[in-house]
Amino acid sequence: ILNFFILPFLKIYTEGITDIEYINALFPALFVAINLLSAGRYPSDALIHIAGHFKLTQGSAVTESVINLFVSFLLVQRYGIAGVLLGTIVSSLYRTNYLILYVNRHILNRNPLSTYLCWGVNFIVYLVILEINNHLVVRADSYLQIIGACIPYSAAVLVIYCCAALICNPGILRLLKEMIAHYRSKKI
Repeated sequence: ILNFFILPFLKIYTEGITDIEYINALFPALFVAINLLSAGRYPSDALIHIAGHFKLTQGSAVTESVINLFVSFLLVQRYGIAGVLLGTIVSSLYRTNYLILYVNRHILNRNPLSTYLCWGVNFIVYLVILEINNHLVVRADSYLQIIGACIPYSAAVLVIYCCAALICNPGILRLLKEMIAHYRSKKI
């Protein structure tokens, strides 16, 4: 959602400011990628902390920081802030992959393939939504119009991601049915 509505927001927010070019479609995509990686690895981070495994995995956090600094330093001269964002993405990809492997192998005692499958499905959904974004035009001259356009768009994206989650995790539907049945039995 941010990826689609940030440019109309920036156009309104920076109207009349001419010191630098603020409207660059690459930046929202990079920021969104960073946020998706961060949000996607949150469950693994939480499991590591709950299981008391942080000290066992903190070396990879240091490695992530080193990768981020190194790649950012290499790319900042040529690509500016985009180079720093790419450094963050590269290091986040390393750490996310490490966490997926660690949690699945050492905490959940399962094959990480199912986690990668879910990540893959969500990535494909994200690419499809980006492609749809390329064909939609938001005509917004005010923040209120952006919010008005954002509501139905957000609802549609939420439905799409929920469907993807059900495809990846068919057990979720069973769990939801059990929770609803339990809730109904408590109301009686």
